[in-house]
Amino acid sequence: MQQGYHPDGTTGADTTRLFDLSKRNWGKTGLAGFTAAIAAGSSKRNGDGGNETVRADDLSGFSIMYLVDNTDKELYNDDTKAHVGQLLANCAPELTSAWGEGGLVNSRTGKYLPGFRDIDDKEVQFRYVADLSYAVADNADATGTIAAGLAEFARQRSQDSIAYYDSDADKLGGIHNAYNQGAEAVGVLTGLADQKSSNNAEENSKGANAAVNIFSDIALTGLSAWSGPAAVAVNSTAGQMIKPAVTTLAKPVIADAVSNATGSEAVEVPTENSERSLWAASVQDAANAGLLDERDFDADNSNTYTWIKENEDGSHSIDLSNTHGAKNREVTDWVNSVQSPDAKRDPNAPKRPRDPTLDKLNDDFKGVRADGRTRGVTEGKNRK
Repeated sequence: MQQGYHPDGTTGADTTRLFDLSKRNWGKTGLAGFTAAIAAGSSKRNGDGGNETVRADDLSGFSIMYLVDNTDKELYNDDTKAHVGQLLANCAPELTSAWGEGGLVNSRTGKYLPGFRDIDDKEVQFRYVADLSYAVADNADATGTIAAGLAEFARQRSQDSIAYYDSDADKLGGIHNAYNQGAEAVGVLTGLADQKSSNNAEENSKGANAAVNIFSDIALTGLSAWSGPAAVAVNSTAGQMIKPAVTTLAKPVIADAVSNATGSEAVEVPTENSERSLWAASVQDAANAGLLDERDFDADNSNTYTWIKENEDGSHSIDLSNTHGAKNREVTDWVNSVQSPDAKRDPNAPKRPRDPTLDKLNDDFKGVRADGRTRGVTEGKNRK
């Protein structure tokens, strides 16, 4: 492909200089500086669609291509890997699509990542981002940062569906699909990470653990709920059906800082609770969109859960933004109570029905993530 050629016809950055720099014989320190500049530029993708945003789009897409084609991965030190993780996180919409076998396209805009529109083979597009992700997958800061971008995009897509669709059924389907596709994408990442670390055990490498734990937490709480260094890692407009089309990270997410927000290390082996975070996030989104039956909040013990909030108009919402998964079991218990007969209620009172909305919020995220991981493992083996 010609250097600097923009397949979608837009004006933007002249990537010829970027191409030349990517072929320079960098040392480790120089390459870290080069990728730091790329990562910083990629964070401008969250603009209003003007020239700066277009240039950032061009920079991001062609950087992925040129880094894969032209740089020596043996020179990637930890700083370089974290910067590349930030670049890939800032392309989370396209990664989510590509790792779901849809090509490097932003599902919100229908636009391909610059540099890839004229590549018809989606497997080739997949391999570019898999190659670059594999190169950094043994670094927990890199995988955690990528996972943070994937999770925030899943949250954003869930909110988009709520705003866009008219029917409750379509809204619910959109919520589920958003988290489902995010789970598949992070599954691919964990498979790559485990293979990069020469560890065939499922999600037992630090890179894979960080990806799962950070993805699960951010899907539930959002990045804005994090404290310490992670809190300033994002310039986020997630959850709003407005411009921009991409939520970007202004700096890498440092895995060692995750404990400041969650109370546990990001690199710990994920527990079953991490799967419940996606389920809890789905319930939270459905409740806050007004899709649940208000009678659900009369279920036994509902008034004992601090994350159930009463709004000014008397309706109810759910706020799990500061729980970091600690209340997932409570959410499950509450849903079970909603969907069960009220043994303690006045037998003469009208019986509260099951909520069909909760029945429609499927909980098959673990299987989908496992499928993604299988593909990531296969791709990782191909890169040994």
